[in-house]
Amino acid sequence: MPEVSGSGHNPKRFALLITDGVDNASSIPPEKARELVRSAQVPVYVLGFDSGSPYPLDEQGKKVYRYADVLNLLAATSGGRYFSVSSTEGLNSALASIRDDLRHQYVLGFATGDGADRFRRLEIQVPGRRAVLFRRGYTGPPPALSGGK
Repeated sequence: MPEVSGSGHNPKRFALLITDGVDNASSIPPEKARELVRSAQVPVYVLGFDSGSPYPLDEQGKKVYRYADVLNLLAATSGGRYFSVSSTEGLNSALASIRDDLRHQYVLGFATGDGADRFRRLEIQVPGRRAVLFRRGYTGPPPALSGGK
């Protein structure tokens, strides 16, 4: 019988969204979708089939809005990543990257103090390392002050 992801000693949970990125049937706006993903507290890895790159600029150097932008933001908000996939090789590469991310995952924790529950932004800095994937925030009271300060 397969093990449920939350029942292991060190469970690693994530969601995998496979899409062409075209929103033709949703009943909620992208902002609400990001909030739902944020509240799930799992990284979301998005495989965008032919949904393009979220990084191109037009001739004047201005951002070109695409479906990929919405998908990239959804993934980044959760601590996951967006992959534009247009071939079998691209799919294999994306899945290998996801596997590597999950193999090298750490859990960081902290205590919270007293105060109102609201969305709190997080920032993680690792000197001398490449970009770190992490959830961009949490909903709850503020972090506790260390050392009684």
